[in-house]
Amino acid sequence: MLAALLIKIDYKDLINKIVCDDTSRTCMIHRCALCPGKENVKHFIDDVFEEADIGEDDLIQFSQWQTTDRSTIINRQETQDTFCELLVSKLDELTTHHGPSSLHSGIKREFRQGDSNYIT
Repeated sequence: MLAALLIKIDYKDLINKIVCDDTSRTCMIHRCALCPGKENVKHFIDDVFEEADIGEDDLIQFSQWQTTDRSTIINRQETQDTFCELLVSKLDELTTHHGPSSLHSGIKREFRQGDSNYIT
């Protein structure tokens, strides 16, 4: 899906447009009062498309993983507005799933390095 943005960007950069601290469990799962939220990344994506002269009703082609009994990549075509809503939703889901796993990995790493403040 990110390839459809027409710029080279990592999903972590987009996550950081939703949260103010990607190392904070509160920000990654629940969002603190200072987190910019989904609207911030939506505005960023809208700006990318606006700079490329792609309007809300223009069609965007993209690939997306679909999981049923197995995972497959499907090709889709949606309006820019629908694509943006879908991408923001997926990023929000990813943030809440990415947060606990990456935070847990960091805690385990610090524990292995001898920081006794953490318990796994």
